[in-house]
Amino acid sequence: MNKKDVIVVGGGPAGIAAALSAARNGASTLLIERYGYLGGMATIGLVNHLDPLKIIESSGIPWEIYNKLKERGMVKEFSVDQFEMPFSFWQGGCSFDPEAFKLMANELMQEAGVKLLFHTWVSGVIKEEEQVKGVQVHNKSGKQDIYANVIIDATGDADLAAQAGVPFEIGDLDGKCMSPTLCFRVAGVDSDKLYSYLDNNPDQIGKHPRLGSYIKDPRHSVTLQGFYELIAEAKEKGDLKISLPESGIGMSVQPREGEFNVNATRVLGINPVDSEDLSYAELKERDNVRQLVDFMVKYFPGFKDAYLLQTADQVGVRESRRIQGEYKLTLDDIKEKRQFEDAVVRAKWAHSDNHSGKDMKWSFEFFEGPYWIPYRVMLPQKVDNLLVTGRSISATREAMASIRIMPICSSIGEAAGAAAAIAVQNGVTPRCVDTAELKQSLQKQNVVLK
Repeated sequence: MNKKDVIVVGGGPAGIAAALSAARNGASTLLIERYGYLGGMATIGLVNHLDPLKIIESSGIPWEIYNKLKERGMVKEFSVDQFEMPFSFWQGGCSFDPEAFKLMANELMQEAGVKLLFHTWVSGVIKEEEQVKGVQVHNKSGKQDIYANVIIDATGDADLAAQAGVPFEIGDLDGKCMSPTLCFRVAGVDSDKLYSYLDNNPDQIGKHPRLGSYIKDPRHSVTLQGFYELIAEAKEKGDLKISLPESGIGMSVQPREGEFNVNATRVLGINPVDSEDLSYAELKERDNVRQLVDFMVKYFPGFKDAYLLQTADQVGVRESRRIQGEYKLTLDDIKEKRQFEDAVVRAKWAHSDNHSGKDMKWSFEFFEGPYWIPYRVMLPQKVDNLLVTGRSISATREAMASIRIMPICSSIGEAAGAAAAIAVQNGVTPRCVDTAELKQSLQKQNVVLK
């Protein structure tokens, strides 16, 4: 195992797609993950909600993952066929069972012949001049050096890129990142009572205080976001003392009856690549979850017998490092539907979603798609033999706020994996990959680029 064609570091949606794509294109592939299972934020972070793939017009591996989960009956879905204003598309998409996702991901890896190395921390990179030759890892077996022709950084935080000396940006102009959240699941909810309350109080769901309505019908929405009057009442009585986003409490309906995933708490002022900040965030957020569950049980209709089923294994980080690459994707590129000769991802999630790291405000901007992501955003400056995928690609903060969702990160990962395999087969570095050949490879994998 000391030498592979391709090493992928990070087993989230981008890393899963990268490893699958590389292996299916003939590269011997090793996927290194620090936890004991795959999924990244989809499982470790309990962000078990896929935005509407049909509207995003996802293809390739993201669509394959969705279909695999649906075949297992582990998807709760409400279909939306087109964008409507004001923002009814939030009703689309699906939630999925995180345990089903773990099993599905393992099966895909084994079928593709990807070698998995769990419980392993990548502590450094092996460089010769400006080329990354391998990674240094720590695990139960001790310290090891593992080499590869191409390394793919799918850590979400560009950890390898930073260790290799790649220049990067982080957060806004002041270095402040979007606030992280600890997601959790509740069970034992009487859904009939909850929906009866929403039927009688339609103004309590999906009404952003500054931006207006974005959910038309709670009974046909995966996302239930709001509960404003209940929050205000509890705060007035002293039963809710934690701060919540201005959009209220967000829940997604789960595949099993009476289960909901809650994405509602925030912790401000966190640097997600600082270990002390992350430790504080974990402590703060778990206490926030405790208080929030107590409030929901006391105030939410149908929650009298509800209980905390599961908390995420770590806080969900929305934003951290963004590498400086050969091209920087901008929000204007997205808005203007700018096409690129080396485009390797096509998406239609024309929405920039930004959670402040300074206060509890949430802002979004909606615009018509589709848009394209060029290959060059994965190629870091100053370092070779390294591809960066997922939300850490070279992009402005505003553009990252659109591409950071899981289906698009998965598409970026699929392109990175195919590029790595081509580089290995042709004996070149990723920077020298023929993008016409890369696009042909992706199209053979049912990726739609037009």
